[in-house]
Amino acid sequence: MKEKLATLVFFPILLGLILSAQESLKLPLPQKALSLSKLLEERDSVRKFTEKAISLQELSSILWAGQGMKESSKKRTTPSAGALYPIELFLIAKNVSGLKAGIYHYENFSHSLKLIVSGDKGKELFEKGALRQEWVSKAPAIVVITFVKSRTSKKYGERAERYIAIETGACMQNIYLMVESIGLGTCAVGAFDDAKVKSILKLREEEPILLIPIGKIQ
Repeated sequence: MKEKLATLVFFPILLGLILSAQESLKLPLPQKALSLSKLLEERDSVRKFTEKAISLQELSSILWAGQGMKESSKKRTTPSAGALYPIELFLIAKNVSGLKAGIYHYENFSHSLKLIVSGDKGKELFEKGALRQEWVSKAPAIVVITFVKSRTSKKYGERAERYIAIETGACMQNIYLMVESIGLGTCAVGAFDDAKVKSILKLREEEPILLIPIGKIQ
């Protein structure tokens, strides 16, 4: 009887651990970039992508550049007013080698991806959220920069919006430069339906502020 009881208790715990492991994916270590001056000179906006997949290694480097943790400290790769870090990155994965299609949250402390919604949501984003902008539909991956306003406003009040805008720009530029360094292309999208993008991504307290489609240059 005790053995049966132990089995009944242990099995749900084991199942929970398995499901948790399936919902989280540890990313490979990010690549290091080329010289800054060269990247600044060559950085450009790209709106035409091939249909080829991008790799998990490339995606790892891009996400780390945007909001990853620095080896030298417990701070992120982008500056933040009061080190409050309101920025959160989400990923719409459509065609990434080694990663099933879906919506993910970038877990910067563990440099991993947490699955939010399974399935290719690129078409839904293109048709409902991104105002049918062509390069959004072609990109194999779309990084979505979001923010949690309360993290900054609790200290800085009305100036929080200004600081969040500054931090978003820093995050975007980091992503642009890393994309350039690994030979991919991107062009940020600021025109979209906020409510529909938020609904597609299943966001709660986060608010979307930029879409960053990424792909191999045509």
